[in-house]
Amino acid sequence: MNFRPAPALRPRGVTLVEALAAIALIGIVLPVAMQGVSLALGAGAMARRSAEAAALAETLLNELVISGDWQLGDQEGSFEPDWPGYSWATRSYNRDFGLVEIEVDVTWLWRGQEKTVQLSTLVMP
Repeated sequence: MNFRPAPALRPRGVTLVEALAAIALIGIVLPVAMQGVSLALGAGAMARRSAEAAALAETLLNELVISGDWQLGDQEGSFEPDWPGYSWATRSYNRDFGLVEIEVDVTWLWRGQEKTVQLSTLVMP
């Protein structure tokens, strides 16, 4: 016959010290995690705006080259109402070998600062 001692009678539950330790740990980890989430969301939004600006600049640059409107000189405007908040400016520079560089800047405001995406290409008149 096997005799096993009775298990120790220990109340089941969480002690006050364990509860306080858990609360302190959550109080330290949670703000850091939320800061990380906030930074990630901001970086994602900035990346989206930059990608939109680059696509708008590429479209405008292609239109200028195809239509020949780059020969009209420096121009500027906005993408309103389809793309509110984005404005553009174009410049052209004479380069070597009879080439002309066309430069397009697309600008928008991000958290009170002006951000710009710049694209350029070379054309032969």
